[in-house]
Parts: sequence; structure tokens; C-alpha cells
Amino acid sequence: MVNGYILLAEKGNSGEVYNQGSMRTNSVLSYILLSLEEAGWKISKIGFIPKLDKCTLFLNNKHPDKK
Repeated sequence: MVNGYILLAEKGNSGEVYNQGSMRTNSVLSYILLSLEEAGWKISKIGFIPKLDKCTLFLNNKHPDKK
């Protein structure tokens, strides 16, 4: 990815649209989980509610910085 960004910075044209990818698929949920974990939250469980077509994250009761 980094090499691709460097190449676009060096050879890309201003105003043009480029699609930069890594040959890997990541879901929005994976980015949410990574962000929460980086912020210090622990994910204990991920659930899916079929009738509501929703995903639910079960977090610890408190953020680690709050006592």
C-alpha cells in the first residue's frame, strides 16, 4: 500500500481519481473493531439479531481509562 501511495504522489495527476487497493477485503465491522481495540475497549462478544438485521457489540462496562 505504501509503495502505491508513493507512486501516486510521484506520478499521479492532480484532479484525477485513482483506486488504490491491497488485494485484501476488509469489512466496515473489522475497522470498527480495530478502532475500539486501539482505543482500549475490550470486545467480549459479537452478536447478530436476525429479526432486526443488526449486529451488536458487547463491550466491557467501562472504558479502561474510567474508574
